[in-house]
Amino acid sequence: MVSWLLLVFELTILFLTSKFIFQALYFLSYKIFRSESSATIPLFLLFFPGVIIHEISHLLIAEILFVKSYHMEIWPKVINRRVQMGSIQIQNTDLIRRVLIGVAPIIVGIVFLSSILLIFITNIGAQNIFSSSFSMLMSALVIWAVFVVTNTMFSSKKDIEGALELVLALSFLFFVFIITSIILSFDLAGFVQSLIFNTRVLNIIENLIVLLSFPVILNAVIYILAKAFLKKFILGRVV
Repeated sequence: MVSWLLLVFELTILFLTSKFIFQALYFLSYKIFRSESSATIPLFLLFFPGVIIHEISHLLIAEILFVKSYHMEIWPKVINRRVQMGSIQIQNTDLIRRVLIGVAPIIVGIVFLSSILLIFITNIGAQNIFSSSFSMLMSALVIWAVFVVTNTMFSSKKDIEGALELVLALSFLFFVFIITSIILSFDLAGFVQSLIFNTRVLNIIENLIVLLSFPVILNAVIYILAKAFLKKFILGRVV
C-alpha cells in the first residue's frame, strides 16, 4: 500500500507543478532574452518531444474515434501572460469521445514511462541508473525524457471538459458492478487485492517511483528557485 501511496503522491506533485514549470522557465528565459518570441525558444527546444507526443496523442485517438481534427500547433504561445505549449482543434463530438481524446496524452504518457521501465530500468534496476555500467549520457537522456513527458502529459482544463459527468456515470456503473458481485457472491475485494499487491506489479510500481523521483526533484528545485527569484525581482522593483 505504501508504494501505491508514494506513486499517487509523486503524480500529484507533478500534476500540481507541471503548469507552473512552464511559466517559471518562460519567465526566466524572458529575463535573459527580453523578448516574448525569443523567450519561447528554450521552452520549445526543451519540451518539443513531450509536446509532440501530447498533441499527436489527441490526433491519433481522434482519428481512431472518427472525430475530425485540424490546426495543430507545437510552438509555445503566450496568451494573457500564460504559456500554452501546444494545441490542436477537435470538432464537437459526444461526451465519451471528447473525454477519451482529452485524456489521451495521459494514457500515452503512462505507456511511454512503462516502455522506459521495460527497456532500461528492468534490465539495470532504477537504482543503478547512474552506475558505471550505464553511461552518463544514457542516464541524462532517460531523465530528460521522463522530465519532459511527465510535465507535458497532463491534460488541460479544455481537454477534460465533461470529464466530471463521465466520472459520475462510471462511478454509477461501478456501484452497480459491486452490488452485482455481492449478489453473485463474487469476491471482488480479494480479486482487487491480489491484483494490486501482486509481486510483479509492486516491483514495477517501485521502479516507477524511483523513475518519477527525478522529475519530482527537478520540478521542486525549479519551483523553489523560481519562487525565490520572482520574490526578489518583485521586491527589487518595489524598493
